[in-house]
Amino acid sequence: MGSTPTVGSIRIMANFKTRTRLSRKQKEKITQKTVFLGILTIALVIVLAVWGLPFLVRLALFLGDVKKTDGPVAVEDGIPPLPPRLFLPFEATNSSLIEISGVSEKGLEVELIQNDSSVAKIVADEDGEFEFRSIDLIEGENSFMAFSSSEQGQTSQPSDERIVLFDNVAPELDVIIPSEEISKVEEADYEVLGQTETGVSVTVKGRVAIVNGDGSFKVRVPLVEGENEVEVVVTDMAGNVTKKMYKITLLL
Repeated sequence: MGSTPTVGSIRIMANFKTRTRLSRKQKEKITQKTVFLGILTIALVIVLAVWGLPFLVRLALFLGDVKKTDGPVAVEDGIPPLPPRLFLPFEATNSSLIEISGVSEKGLEVELIQNDSSVAKIVADEDGEFEFRSIDLIEGENSFMAFSSSEQGQTSQPSDERIVLFDNVAPELDVIIPSEEISKVEEADYEVLGQTETGVSVTVKGRVAIVNGDGSFKVRVPLVEGENEVEVVVTDMAGNVTKKMYKITLLL
C-alpha cells in the first residue's frame, strides 16, 4: 500500500502548480510584448521608407502638442496648425546670404520672421518641406522664427527662435613674440606669445594654441637649424581668418 500524502506535501504541490501557472502567464506576456515591439519596429521602418523623415518629425510634434493639452484634441478645420520647425545650416557666418529650410504640415503657407519683421512667405510641399533662399543678413545677430497659416485663416504659434551671427570682419591679432617679422634666435624650443579676441581658434606653425579668457595665447614650436617659417593663424566662429608670417633663423 502507498503512503497517504500529508497535509504539508499537498500544500507544496499546490504551491508548485500555482507558481508554474504564473510562470507560464509571465512568459506569455513577455512573448506578446516582444511580438508587439517587433511589429511596431517594422511599422516604423516602413513609415520612414515610404513617407520619410519629415513625416516622423511632424508626428513627433503632433504627439508632443497632444501631451501638453489637458483634454482631447479635436480634429477639425478650426484648430490652428502646428508650428513649423526651422533648420539653420550654421550659427555664425561671414556670408551676407543664408538659406533656411524646415518642415511643416503640407500645403500650409509658412511666413519667415527676421528680427520681428516679415521677410518671406512660401508654401510647404507635399512632404511638408520648405526652403527660404537668399535671405539677407544684417551685421550682428539675426533672429529667425516662423508661422504656419491654413486656408481657413488659422495661424500657428511661432516656431522656436533660431539665431545666426553675421560677421565679415577679420579677427584682431597682435603677436608679441616674435616682435619682428625676421629674427635670429639660439633656442630650438621657441615660445610664441600673442593677443587676439575671445572665442577664436589659434594655430602657430600648425600647432593649436590655447586661447585664454582675455584673448592671450602662447605655444612652443620646434625650430630646426637655419631659417624657419612660423605662421600664426587666427580663425573666428564666422570663418574669418587673420594670418601673420614670421621668418626665424635658428643659430647653433
